[in-house]
Amino acid sequence: MNTHITDRQTEELAQTPKNSPLQAIIHIKNFINKKKYFLLIFLLLLVPVNLPNLNAQADSGEELVIGVAEWRHEGGPVTDWQQAAYEQLQTALEPLALDGVQIIKIPVALDTARDVDRVAEDYDVNMILWGWYDEVATRSYVDLADATQDDGLTNSLDAFLEHGGSPHAVRVLLILSKFDYVESGLYFCVPRWTP
Repeated sequence: MNTHITDRQTEELAQTPKNSPLQAIIHIKNFINKKKYFLLIFLLLLVPVNLPNLNAQADSGEELVIGVAEWRHEGGPVTDWQQAAYEQLQTALEPLALDGVQIIKIPVALDTARDVDRVAEDYDVNMILWGWYDEVATRSYVDLADATQDDGLTNSLDAFLEHGGSPHAVRVLLILSKFDYVESGLYFCVPRWTP
C-alpha cells in the first residue's frame, strides 16, 4: 500500500479547511488504493443522509398554549399579577418567535396544584402560570398539564413530553426561571420541572 503523500496532495490539504469532509476524503484516499477509494465514494453516494437542520426550530407538531390564571388574593393591596406575568412572559418570548406557542389569560384562580389538569382541560392549555399573594409576599407557580408519571404520584417534564407535550415548554420554563422577584415581584419555582 502506498502511503506517500505527493506535493499536490499536500497543497490540497493545506487549502482545505480543517475537519471538512473533503479533507477527510483526501486523507482516506492517501491510505487506500484507487479501486477501494472509488468503491467508497460510490457507496457514500448511495447511502441517504439525513442531516439535521441546526438552524430550524423544533417542530413538535404540538402547540404549546400557556394559560396565565388570576393570582388568588389572600390579603393586602390588590395587584394584577396575572397581567404582570402575561406581559413579562410575552415580552421575553417575542424575540424567540417560537411557532406554535400562544399565551392566553384565563379567568380563574387556582386553589392548589390539584386543580391544574381540570383547569387545563377546561381552557385547552398545556401550561398554567398561577399563584396567590397577600400583604407579605407573592407566590407564583408554573404547572404542566398531563404531566403525571406512570406511578400516578409525581409530575415531571419527561411525562409531559412523553404524553405529547410540546418541547417548546423547555424553553418557556427556562425563561420563567429567569424572572427576578426583586425586579418584577414574580418568581416561578421551575427546578422541580428539570429532569
